[in-house]
Formats: sequence, structure tokens, C-alpha cells
Amino acid sequence: MTGQKASSLSVQELLASVVAYEGVTTADGAVGKTTLIDSALIGLNDFITGKTIILLDGNSYREDRLATVFDPATGTITFTALSARVLAGTSYLILNVTSGASFVTLLANLATLTGYVGTEGATSLANKLTAARAAFLDVAISSRAAPGAAMTLTTAERNRLLATKTSSTPLTSGNLFTIAGSVAIIAIIGRISSTIAGAATTVKLSQQMGALAAQDLCATLDINAFLAGTLLSITGTPADTMVGATGVAMAALQATPIVLTCAAGVITVTFGAATAGAIVWEVLWIPLNAAGSVT
Repeated sequence: MTGQKASSLSVQELLASVVAYEGVTTADGAVGKTTLIDSALIGLNDFITGKTIILLDGNSYREDRLATVFDPATGTITFTALSARVLAGTSYLILNVTSGASFVTLLANLATLTGYVGTEGATSLANKLTAARAAFLDVAISSRAAPGAAMTLTTAERNRLLATKTSSTPLTSGNLFTIAGSVAIIAIIGRISSTIAGAATTVKLSQQMGALAAQDLCATLDINAFLAGTLLSITGTPADTMVGATGVAMAALQATPIVLTCAAGVITVTFGAATAGAIVWEVLWIPLNAAGSVT
């Protein structure tokens, strides 16, 4: 094959010119594999019907479909069946082209840009478009987090990487966050939103992955009479005491990220007493595989 490949910038410019929307699903789609659901789309005008949907990760990774129906009341997009059900937390693109002639034209142009069209004329159009589709998806996926480049996150992605739960008065031990797949915990912060009553009240965080025995994420800290606005944190070393001092409204990120993996697990909080007060817990995390989630 002859013909010169265009620079990656040219391909990325083509990609940028046709991407109408990038999002992350917020609920599981239909069991029949024909829908995706994104609450961020609720109330929007229908710019989606007739456009191309591309799945960037999850069980239908790299598949594309024509959007046949959009329901703005639920944020649901319908299409012909994929190979697998679209689960919550799946990244996707909406291209401002159809899956018909316009998409074929786009791929044909991409084939030329990427050098898959040679002067010898031996490659069939079908093969050119197959290669172009693969190149398009490669750029679509890699451009989301190019090596050495700053990561650009959609609002949905930023929300997906920060999970929040509240321990309300009276402070009660129990599950805080649900873990699935493989994730890295970058920081766990507790913000005291209502001053803790003046009584001995210890607190610690633990994790339990599936049927395995629970393990502490930190040692206990007494938060007796801690003021509203105080921040609590952990170092990432299980033997270290939870970090916090009353009236101190700042905390460092964990020195050691924590990697968790399971089909279904939890992060729990244990209080030494059911004291009056409230704490808002926030987890900053990143997925390590397509199934990774913290909710």
C-alpha cells in the first residue's frame, strides 16, 4: 500500500468536528440490549434520534448503533440490539452524523486521512471502511486520555469519580459505599456537617470485599465535640489513625492509594457511640477496569 498517513492532529480534528455529545450512563439499560440511560440527558431537545452512538467501554466496547428513539423524560436512547446490555457507568459518544450514508462518507474520508486508501487499488471499499472505522474508534478512545496530556472529563465523568454519602444524627455504624469491579481509592474525606456532641465518640473506616473478612482502612479516632467544618481523612495505611483535629478544615490526599477488587463489596463506618452530629463522606476514586465503580 502506498499513500501517506495524516498526522494524528488531522484525525482528532475530524473526530472533534462530528462529536455532538460525550456522556456516561447513569443506570442499566434494557435487558434486551437496546437502550442506554443517562440522566444528564433528561429535559434536553432531541438532537440524538438518527445520530450514531458509539460505546467507548463496557461490555459493548467499540460497538456503534443508530439512535432510533430518544425519550427526554427519562434520558433513554433506543437502538437495535448490541452484543451486551449497557450497564451504568458506560462511556459513550453521540456523533453528529447518521449511521447511514453520512457515516460511510465520514469513514471514507477517515480512510483517506489515515492512509488506508492506497494507489494500487487492490483494497476494496468494505475493507477500507472497516479499517477506517477501527482507526476512528482508536482515536475516539485514546483522545479521551492521551499519554502525557491533561485528562478532560465530562460532568458525568467527574460525578462518577466522586461518590458521596452522609452519616446522619445520631451517628450510626453501617455501610457507606458499594464497590464493584476494580478501583483505586485516591482519598476518603469526612466533613463534619453538624458539630459532634460532647461525648466520647470513636470512628473508623473498613472495607469488606465479597465473602472475605472485613479489614480496617484506618485505626479509630475520637471525634468528641469536633466542630462543624472539620475534615477527617486517612493516610492509606490501615494501621494509621484516622487524621483529624477539631476546627481544622483541611486534609491531605492519601499518601498510599488503596486498590480494591471484587464482584460486590462495601466500605463501612463504625462509630463507638450513637452520638448526635453528622458527617458527609466523599471518596475520590478511579476505575481500574470497565466494571469498576463506587456508589
